[in-house]
Amino acid sequence: MRNLIIEIILTLILTLFGYVYTVYRLSGQPFAAMTMPDFIPRGRNRKLYIAVSLLLGIAVSASLTYVYSASELLHHVKLLILVMFIVPMAAIDHVRQVIPNALVLAAIVLRFLYAGLELILNTSEALEIMKSAAIGALVIGGFFLILSFIMKNSIGMGDVKLFFVMGLYQGIWGAANAVFFSLLVSFFYAIFLLLTKRKTRKDSISLAPCVLIGTCIAIGLSGM
Repeated sequence: MRNLIIEIILTLILTLFGYVYTVYRLSGQPFAAMTMPDFIPRGRNRKLYIAVSLLLGIAVSASLTYVYSASELLHHVKLLILVMFIVPMAAIDHVRQVIPNALVLAAIVLRFLYAGLELILNTSEALEIMKSAAIGALVIGGFFLILSFIMKNSIGMGDVKLFFVMGLYQGIWGAANAVFFSLLVSFFYAIFLLLTKRKTRKDSISLAPCVLIGTCIAIGLSGM
């Protein structure tokens, strides 16, 4: 129960930071020019963001705490941080079709800092975890980077960076599972958009929202 409370508190904090950044990014204004009233969740979309972020964070936390109770809190928090980073990426990508470099960079920096914490608190497994993270980032990120050059307009560089980040946080097998479910979700989403004539075959779709769903499914089914 203590672990779940810690994870829920972290969810609240990361939801707040993600919400503030998303509102700022979508506003198009300089952050220094924005005031407190600019961040009030007035519209449906802002309220939806907060609700989705909190629900996903709590669901992931509960799943890791009760279904995968054998794994350590360090592992749970790492995956929760990843999900809470993908939430604002998905929201911004859905509206602007771009994944901000600032979020990607922040996620990478935080992962390296977290690796230091793992090394201190989980010395026996830290090197293996780092090895899997490095392989996951290079293999998953590298694969989609090559794919973006071979198949023009198939995947954006923002998505490539996101997959790289997933490799860092989930390791090779966790990221592979998440990518599989993300692509599966994107396939059915694309079919839905085509059938409802909201998109044509020439149109592209925002991948980050599908990655968010796919990653949550993968974590729920594998704990990785």
